[in-house]
Amino acid sequence: MGKMNFNTDLSQRRIERIQKALRGQAMGVQEISDAIFLSKRWMHSYITHLHSAGLIHIECYRERTDKATWQVAQYRWGKGTDAPQPPRVTSKEKQAKARAALKADPIEATFARLRRQALRRMPRRDGMVSAFFGAPA
Repeated sequence: MGKMNFNTDLSQRRIERIQKALRGQAMGVQEISDAIFLSKRWMHSYITHLHSAGLIHIECYRERTDKATWQVAQYRWGKGTDAPQPPRVTSKEKQAKARAALKADPIEATFARLRRQALRRMPRRDGMVSAFFGAPA
């Protein structure tokens, strides 16, 4: 993408729009980029610049879950101290959460058990296939 110059008129207008969006509420990078119609890649550059300049700070972290779960920084306009980043969720904690969800739903637990059994089951070779093509190597 190259080195960005944040002193152009267009950059200043974008920074003003970011400022206006962040004055109302704390938002993540994706939410800000959606609000001011700028790509996430460009928005990340602007957020990095504004954060290093001390114009914005991280107010909190919000948990976001699509297929996986991760923490998203919520930025706010103005000087302030950044909120501490929460600790990462270990795989053991993720497994415990998944097991608890299975225990809560007995039908889903049955399907999960049957899926595991089906994956372990080896298919048997048909007698006619062996007669035509021979024994497996």
